[in-house]
Amino acid sequence: MQKHRVQTVEELLEVYQDLTERVKRVTDSDELIKQKKTELAVLQDQLVETGAQLYNARKNTIPAFENGISSILRTLGMQTAVFKVELEQTPQINPYGFSQLKWLFSANAGNTPGLIKQVASGGELSRIMLAVKSVLAKKANLPTIIFDEIDTGISGEVALKMADIMREMSRDMQVICITHLPQIAASGSEQLKVFKETEEGKTHTQIKKLLGNERLNEIAEMLGGKQLTESALNHASELLQLKK
Repeated sequence: MQKHRVQTVEELLEVYQDLTERVKRVTDSDELIKQKKTELAVLQDQLVETGAQLYNARKNTIPAFENGISSILRTLGMQTAVFKVELEQTPQINPYGFSQLKWLFSANAGNTPGLIKQVASGGELSRIMLAVKSVLAKKANLPTIIFDEIDTGISGEVALKMADIMREMSRDMQVICITHLPQIAASGSEQLKVFKETEEGKTHTQIKKLLGNERLNEIAEMLGGKQLTESALNHASELLQLKK
């Protein structure tokens, strides 16, 4: 007991059991290695089978996914845009299975689609991202989805179309959108204003729910600046009426 630094017979028996297991692993190492190789082979077969199922599921899903994205892009004013998903099988496993995916895009007819991150502009990326999230959200049954300035590089009629898509999404889930566009801000069922205040030399971030004329004035300010004009107020009122 002193040698193994234990206080009771029970603890000493635990030490004995541990040492017995260690000796067994050495004396029976060949059998243990054989057993582990068998287990590994079974797991490898399962991995290959699961990888094949995943590849086939992706292959079967891609046409509908491409069509869904393309349809939304056309709604967002990109009539000639081409969105493609290139799927390749790989001989070795990777974090995505035995597959390699590439998202390809072309904004203009006649251009060969290239990797989205290389060929899409900021405004195009915003529309693609909204389209992708819109399609995936329907399949994932998400309770809430948050868009953080998804409307970068967007304005005018396209902004209204984007607002329509997000409002349609809100029928099935809660949609929270951080935006600087009046068209999108006006389309929500509620509007919250996030702002900063400095008090006693410290800056605090505040959030306030806008009601009645507060919301009307905020939309008008987003349209025309701090100086509220009759034109801006009328336009803001029209935007708020559009969502009804």
